[in-house]
Amino acid sequence: MNVQLTNIDNLRMIDRNKAAGNATFEIDGSTYHAELIFYLQSDYCLSIRARRCGEGLTTERVEEYLKMNRTDMKRGINPEVVRLRQQQREAIYGAE
Repeated sequence: MNVQLTNIDNLRMIDRNKAAGNATFEIDGSTYHAELIFYLQSDYCLSIRARRCGEGLTTERVEEYLKMNRTDMKRGINPEVVRLRQQQREAIYGAE
């Protein structure tokens, strides 16, 4: 079974050091959705976990994908983490 992450949208801060985003996966030609949680420290992503998964997709399957692709996903999401942190700072302290 070929699992491919095709998109992450609606990336947003949900706590001081947590962000969430809606992920779209393609598995054997079918599209599935899951919510991912990104655990952050400073401007870096430390860990990624699956939260809610849509119909036909299990948390275990998403977690296995995350485990196999952890390094690339963290590297790919870091520019967005920097942007989210900047927005968070501007909301708290005002624009610089």
